[in-house]
Amino acid sequence: MLARRFPNASVVCYEPMPGIFDEASHNLSGLKNVTLVPDRKELRRLTFDHVFCLEVFEHLPRRQTAGTLRTVDRLLKENGIFVVGVPNELFGPALVKGLFRMVRRYGTYDARIGNVLRAAVGRPPAKRPVRMISEGLPYHFHHLGFDHRRLRTQLSETFELVREFGSPIKNQLFSTEVYFVLAKR
Repeated sequence: MLARRFPNASVVCYEPMPGIFDEASHNLSGLKNVTLVPDRKELRRLTFDHVFCLEVFEHLPRRQTAGTLRTVDRLLKENGIFVVGVPNELFGPALVKGLFRMVRRYGTYDARIGNVLRAAVGRPPAKRPVRMISEGLPYHFHHLGFDHRRLRTQLSETFELVREFGSPIKNQLFSTEVYFVLAKR
């Protein structure tokens, strides 16, 4: 969407998963202003005005989150902006999503009544299942248990929080997604 909306911008997409990389390559093949990068080593000499991580951090374990934040800090130019989008897995949205998940796959980690109710009262389960999505890439497959408030704390340790809002409704108590706009310190 960014590449189409801003045709004069140079867009670099980092995707470490081979299957998803191939899908992205196919989907973006007609865009001349997009470069796909499968390895972080290829980003070493680059810097960016803007970095977007949308639907990423809810899948990363704590250690990988910290490493990603260090990488983004290095990649951002001095006045760079960092935009993060994550699902809201707390309060009302957690209850609605949890009930939907229970209808589809009752009994799985994200469709257990106890886990759903903990998230619905703002105290999601702290232990989330982790599996390897690829060699060396640990991954949380379930969104339930992700707490954007903890991520906000981690983000604020490195970046200045410029704006935070929910979507599609600005009030986070009713929004299914939360966005953070951050500036490099």
